[in-house]
Amino acid sequence: MSVHDVPPELGEALSWRELWRSRGFALRELVPDSVFSSRAADRGLRLGIGQAPLEELDVQGVLQPVAFAAGGNPHDFADVAPFEPRMTFREEEPAREWQAYAWDNHGRPHTSAPLVPGGARHRPRAA
Repeated sequence: MSVHDVPPELGEALSWRELWRSRGFALRELVPDSVFSSRAADRGLRLGIGQAPLEELDVQGVLQPVAFAAGGNPHDFADVAPFEPRMTFREEEPAREWQAYAWDNHGRPHTSAPLVPGGARHRPRAA
């Protein structure tokens, strides 16, 4: 591999929170974990059923959700400000069981872990 094949380092770093505030996900919607798993399966990557396989990848640092959304994933990006207090951005927290982010969904605990289609926060593991 020549030096010309490697992209240059980025000079700026943005957090998921900064991208959220700037409406950076308006063109590339965040999808619930179940949709993410289905899209992965459509591409031949079988992650398994339920949140446990994605949670394990998160704990290993391989694939992280953007955030956990108490009360469910926001569907309207016209004004994201009201949703921010309900968002726990994953990169700001240490890895832990996803049930810690559960919210009451009609008497049942539910965890909303939105991901970016195509990889979320894909972090290749160093060799």
